[in-house]
Amino acid sequence: MLHIVISSYTPRSAELDARMPEHLAFLETYHRAGCFLLSGSKSTCDGGIVIAQTRTREELVEIMERDPLRRLGLLDYEIMGFAPNRRALALTEELFLSKGKMAQVLEHA
Repeated sequence: MLHIVISSYTPRSAELDARMPEHLAFLETYHRAGCFLLSGSKSTCDGGIVIAQTRTREELVEIMERDPLRRLGLLDYEIMGFAPNRRALALTEELFLSKGKMAQVLEHA
């Protein structure tokens, strides 16, 4: 299943800025695993958006709770699942598969 994660940072602080490299490393881990398909900052720069693929919402919650900013209370998030039924031709079929590398990621976490 695909999900949209909308995150919001707590008010900007020196601690948030100092911990940002850890957050970016967290994102990279799950991009490489194939769980996070797209991610980036919101235009308001007060959080970000992730397009993720997991078997269940619960798996994604487990992953999001590992985010260093979340563990420090510096990030809140909302998850919305969706089932896409149309795509631009430029997007690959892989986005629409329910299987992926997620099981391997959870086994080794």
